[in-house]
Amino acid sequence: MVGFKEVKKFLIVKRLKLVIIAPDLEKSSEVDKVVEEIKSLCDQHHIPYVFSIKRRHIGYLLLKKVPVSCVGIFDYQGTNENVSELLKNVQLEKLNYANKKLKKC
Repeated sequence: MVGFKEVKKFLIVKRLKLVIIAPDLEKSSEVDKVVEEIKSLCDQHHIPYVFSIKRRHIGYLLLKKVPVSCVGIFDYQGTNENVSELLKNVQLEKLNYANKKLKKC
């Protein structure tokens, strides 16, 4: 599932297991609003989301001729260990970031 509209649609019906968002999105209020909506839906339905690889690389990996900003994963069976490691690293980095913010204050 690629693209913000499609990902949002399947998040609403609780069909996704993971959402991948490119970190190199265009800076605009509309894009920020859509990303916040996606993040909010993920949080509501307890679906993990990660900001990982650039748009062009996601498009390349999915054999698309255009950059892809967002991908929804229906099922990651068969690569559970990789996803578990990814999510563990995301949690660790969130904690590190929070600790750095506390130290600056």
